[in-house]
Amino acid sequence: MRIPKIKNLRKKLEKIPEKISRNAFLTFLILFFIFLILGGLTYYKYLILEATKEPQVLERVFEFDPKKYRQVLEILDEKEREFSLIEFKEFRDPFEILLKTETSTIMFLPSPWLNG
Repeated sequence: MRIPKIKNLRKKLEKIPEKISRNAFLTFLILFFIFLILGGLTYYKYLILEATKEPQVLERVFEFDPKKYRQVLEILDEKEREFSLIEFKEFRDPFEILLKTETSTIMFLPSPWLNG
C-alpha cells in the first residue's frame, strides 16, 4: 500500500480551482441542482409535513388563580402611582446653557440650525 506524498496531494488540491473554472457552467448546474434539492427538502420538512401533523390538544383546562390576579393588580397599581407622580417632577432642560463651575467657563451646546 502506497501512502500518497503530501506534495502530490498539494498539487492536486491546487488544481481544483482551475478545473472548476474551466467547467464553470457545469459547476453552476451541479451546485444549482444541489441547492434546489436541499431547498425542496427543507420546504417539504417544514411546510408540508408540519401541515399534515395533527395539532396537540392540551388536556389542562384554564384555571383562574385569584392570588396571582391580586399580585398582578398590585403591580399595576404601583406602576400607575409611579406614572402619576411624573407630572409633579421637575426635569432639567436639555437645551439650557451648560455651566462649568470648576473652570468658570461657559459652554454652549452646538446648534444644528446656526452656522457659526
